[in-house]
Amino acid sequence: KSLVGGRTYHGSGKFGHKRCASSWIAPQSPNVSDYRFISFPTDSTGVTLIPPVFRPKGPKPGPPRNVSVTEVNNGFVISWQPPLERASLIQYYLIKYRTDGSWKTLNKGQIRPEENSYLVKSLVGGRTYHFRVLAYSVGSFESSEEAKFAVPARVKHKAITAGVVGGILFFIVAIILSVCFVKICNKRKRRRQEKGE
Repeated sequence: KSLVGGRTYHGSGKFGHKRCASSWIAPQSPNVSDYRFISFPTDSTGVTLIPPVFRPKGPKPGPPRNVSVTEVNNGFVISWQPPLERASLIQYYLIKYRTDGSWKTLNKGQIRPEENSYLVKSLVGGRTYHFRVLAYSVGSFESSEEAKFAVPARVKHKAITAGVVGGILFFIVAIILSVCFVKICNKRKRRRQEKGE
């Protein structure tokens, strides 16, 4: 605790000479400035007075353009073009997606402003996905238009086929190793028998 303004011992609401406060870590949010520690006053009972926090607003970047999804060998690439207006304000991008429910964040980390594509490997075959790319400035953000992409059903079949092929190969290798092990054991047995004779 540190010394800042607080109420008097009688709780009259006036500030006394001896004052204390509690340190509080502000929640991290893309819409809140990067505060690390904030001190708030406490009253005579030790209750911390937390004032309302207002989210800062700033100029918005323009919306990202031409969001598209392309299938590649190792997954799908979501790409877009930077805004035509106020692109220099962009701090990072986020990608939102949904299938039939609420919007969720696709990328685990922030996408740098100079990057205009993102590789995703976990789209499910046979489903239709809706995507939005959000461009964030210091105090605000702007969203692209919604892009829709139907994942081919063969993607699911491809994964199943790969699993079946992998299982068959594992089974073949196991058989070969078993045969080799039996041959080695038989060969050692014959040698022991020859030495015994």
